[in-house]
Amino acid sequence: MSSFHPNRSDIVAGLALVLAMLSLVWASRGRPPTVPPTPSRSPDSKASVAAIEPFNPPSPSSASSGLTPLEAFSLASAEMVARASRSIVRVSHATKRRTSTDDDLELYFDKMPAETFGSGFVIDESGLVLTNYHVIRGAERVEIRSADNTTYPASLVGSDALTDLALLKVSELRLPALNWGDSRKVVSGQLAWAIGSPHGLDLSVSLGIISAVNRPTLLDSPFQDFLQTDASINPGSSGSPLLDSQGAIIGVNTAMAVDAFAGISFALPAHIAKNVVSQLRSNGSVPRGWIGVHLGSVTSTRAAMAGLEAGQGAYIESISAGDSVPAVEADLRVADICTAFEGGAVSGPVGLIRNIAAHPIGTTAKLTLHRAGQVVQVDVMIQTRPIPTVNLSR
Repeated sequence: MSSFHPNRSDIVAGLALVLAMLSLVWASRGRPPTVPPTPSRSPDSKASVAAIEPFNPPSPSSASSGLTPLEAFSLASAEMVARASRSIVRVSHATKRRTSTDDDLELYFDKMPAETFGSGFVIDESGLVLTNYHVIRGAERVEIRSADNTTYPASLVGSDALTDLALLKVSELRLPALNWGDSRKVVSGQLAWAIGSPHGLDLSVSLGIISAVNRPTLLDSPFQDFLQTDASINPGSSGSPLLDSQGAIIGVNTAMAVDAFAGISFALPAHIAKNVVSQLRSNGSVPRGWIGVHLGSVTSTRAAMAGLEAGQGAYIESISAGDSVPAVEADLRVADICTAFEGGAVSGPVGLIRNIAAHPIGTTAKLTLHRAGQVVQVDVMIQTRPIPTVNLSR
């Protein structure tokens, strides 16, 4: 009979789970039981929720006793969910027709589900609500519905297709804001909660773990990595928060259209989302550098022809058409292989796109190219990446 020998990753995941449970147990000391919100039904929805009573912090004298660790963990989880749920809303929109796919959303997110509603959460008590861009994509009118079934009109503050985020303003909304957590401290194996409206079931809660951090999803997005989680994320959950044991935001859930990978979900890390939100509040968009090239990998065949190693640099597969395209003005050519950006080695097409996106707009950058057996250096002007058009009036 074979014996089981746990590997290091099993041990680390187990320790993380134990620590997370202990932290919730400790947080629950001195708290009486709190009844979570009870779902109810309304005529206009298959699944909606009743109003959530304001949360009153327990007094230290009301310490509960005699609870097993599992009971204390369950109690602490329910209390955290009850507090966080006050800040979760449904986001719905109306359109006459689907918007054309003339933005960058599906370039790095693949084909997204055509959702007419999703989830969102309050990030500022002035009425700022964060959701996924694909939830309101092409919308002519957007509404949010709070837990007490009150509906409010929302206006668009700004959106960013490349991180699939949209920031809404709901002037009359008076709900508490969730706190931002630090997603850079998130580790594989720690517990995570998602609260949203999957398939219209408002304020549905799912619990899982962080399966992996710094994950580029199933596509290589050059603008961010993701948190991978096994917490259930379905259509309607898009734009909901991923929370830690304290109810702080560690990610923004994105429903990926990958039916073959059931049980695998992705969330944009909170530290990236927070930075995007700051720029959306100031500018309504996130300016990024752009030169107008479409890149591919340096395959073994391409590398052999250029005298390079496979995977070294980024291959220019095509160049954008139009006037004043930086790549055209700099005489970049199809089949050029860029091996260096501003003197630093290029680590594939994703690395080059990140370099270009982060370079100061309106300045030139020096590219080292391998072209037909020769090494060429070219200065190219970095322009602002074209911004997609969103129909929703601001």
